[in-house]
Amino acid sequence: MVELCQSRADKLRRQLDQGHGGAMEELLRLVMGPGNVGAKALQLGLGMFYRFFRSAGMDPGKEMVVAMQEADRIGAELIYGDQDVRFTLSKLQQALSVSDILKILQPQPVPEELKQLLGGSKDLKTAVERIKNRKAVRLMAEGMRKQLPHVVRIMLDERDEYMTKVLHDLPGRVVAVVGLAHLDGIEKNWRCLEGSPTN
Repeated sequence: MVELCQSRADKLRRQLDQGHGGAMEELLRLVMGPGNVGAKALQLGLGMFYRFFRSAGMDPGKEMVVAMQEADRIGAELIYGDQDVRFTLSKLQQALSVSDILKILQPQPVPEELKQLLGGSKDLKTAVERIKNRKAVRLMAEGMRKQLPHVVRIMLDERDEYMTKVLHDLPGRVVAVVGLAHLDGIEKNWRCLEGSPTN
């Protein structure tokens, strides 16, 4: 199972075939494409987020691409375990206010514990490498939950519940590939489904 829906998987496969478009190409596609101003602002923000991480040497979604390629290579059944991205983005667009968008665009204070994890990183690549762990991702999610709880609910909590249910209902042995930000939620939801304590 991968943290993708069918439409996101199709988009990733197209990007593999065609390569990532440049920033100007993406901007033109966004401006000329369908959707209202709110939808376009959301898409632009998400695009900037992904470009930021690519510039730091990370390739968001690469683990999903590798999982799909491996499943194809060995002939494994590939389950798209995430809720449809269009549904998620539609809910997010409805939930975001102008003030939320301004909060997202403004630099937020970095929690002290996260500062310590970054430990005086001299460059962006080093800083990114230091946050590739559950503790750092958990701290970032908690910080965002304080600022924009409804966004975290839509982007993490609801998707964690959805993916947990998909995983729980799959028979046999399963390999799941999901982002770090979803691990705590999936594990907590799994314990609930199994009737175990959630702490």
